Amino acid sequence: KTRQQLDFKSIDVIYLHILFILYFLAQVELFCSRFSARISNQIDETTTHLIASEVEQRVCCLTKKVFFAVAYHLYVTGYQWIEDCLTKQTFLNEESYEIL
Repeated sequence: KTRQQLDFKSIDVIYLHILFILYFLAQVELFCSRFSARISNQIDETTTHLIASEVEQRVCCLTKKVFFAVAYHLYVTGYQWIEDCLTKQTFLNEESYEIL
């Protein structure tokens, strides 16, 4: 394969990744609107949930934010919880979505 073909493949992957991020952000904003929640970039005394990226089903990397969320006894869930709440149009119990 030529360098040009590899570059186009890379661009396709980056483009799809960007589309996924934009879709994810739109869904999180919709969730916040429907359930009177807010988005924050930091964990503080008002934080109740952390939505973490899963590397496997119900497993995530131990980042600084995950560490603080666990220390503060917050719910750490994956994105699927957001999707399911929106699909079922109700605030679902987080325990079955918690990342361990």
